[in-house]
Amino acid sequence: MADTPRDRATLQGLWATNGVQGLSAQDLRDGLVSIMGVYAQLFLTAGASAIGVGTAWQTLDWAAGANGLEDTADADYTADRIVPGTGTGGVWEVQFQATVTGTASTEFAIKASVNGTRQDRASCKVAIDAASTVASCSFVALLTLAAADVLTIEISANGASKSITPLEMQLVAKRVA
Repeated sequence: MADTPRDRATLQGLWATNGVQGLSAQDLRDGLVSIMGVYAQLFLTAGASAIGVGTAWQTLDWAAGANGLEDTADADYTADRIVPGTGTGGVWEVQFQATVTGTASTEFAIKASVNGTRQDRASCKVAIDAASTVASCSFVALLTLAAADVLTIEISANGASKSITPLEMQLVAKRVA
């Protein structure tokens, strides 16, 4: 039988039965995978093209990226998202880092989004100076995610017809509780 990540309440219910020796080896394996192995990563290290950005929020494109390490959660750079997966709802640590260049004298706002709802506590801004110097931004946040939630990164600019070119990016999500 496959090891299945479980949420805290389910594990507490399973493990409560051990007073009558009802805890199985599978229950223990499910507990271990629940505690140690629920994570996913998207990354981009080279080859990205400029992305057109305006004042409206849009999903950040990972087309030149790749799926990194993952266990149970599903990273999919072609769909620009991470989905926690069956039995893995809970509190997740979300880390984002980007090194970019782009339209001179532009500020870009970047936020994590869950099912299309931007998360203000998971955000950063990157300002490109007049010389279009390389800049970076990052954030770490705790977000509550359900098994079927879709985690993406959204971006907007402080003006119309701007562009940003990711040089390196990484999005990591790991369940912590």
